[in-house]
Amino acid sequence: MSLSIANHSASLPVAYRLYLPKEWAGDAARRKKAGVPRDLSFKTKPEIALEQIRWACEAGLPRGVALMDGAYGTDSRLRTGMTALG
Repeated sequence: MSLSIANHSASLPVAYRLYLPKEWAGDAARRKKAGVPRDLSFKTKPEIALEQIRWACEAGLPRGVALMDGAYGTDSRLRTGMTALG
């Protein structure tokens, strides 16, 4: 997953994180074969998105309109978390 900031001229990715499906999170053999770090646990995509947005705010990156896939908008915790960040 990635977070990008953009203006009328360009887009710049500023955060990346591997999305680990729940099926992979509990499969030690699969994780080992793929080289998935031990400290990487399952998180939903909206949870990851909110972590990335929170990090961007704390880092002082410019704020603006948030655009994401429609499925993210159905997660009330993500919307509430973004509202709390101002």
